[in-house]
Amino acid sequence: MMDWLQSEEGRAAIAGALGGVVRWLSPPRADWLTGMTTVVVGAICAVYLSPLVVYWLTSNPSPQMLSAAGFVTGVAGISVSSFILSLWQAWRAHLTRGLGK
Repeated sequence: MMDWLQSEEGRAAIAGALGGVVRWLSPPRADWLTGMTTVVVGAICAVYLSPLVVYWLTSNPSPQMLSAAGFVTGVAGISVSSFILSLWQAWRAHLTRGLGK
């Protein structure tokens, strides 16, 4: 477990979780369940989406850049995941309407 936490993915997850904490503690403050969900979503988004953020920002990432991208992705995790889920639902609705014709 400690090896994973010290890996690139582990550091991104920690940075994303801390971004989720910042999002949770920023106004308007959420209840505990919503806040914990924000922290978990921030960590998950950071692990899977921060490499894309780094790729968009620079071609030569440093460890600090990876952590910063994880943090930013964690703060934006709820918005990012909601956007992706909305796109998915719109695509499925489009397909369903197409098949119903």
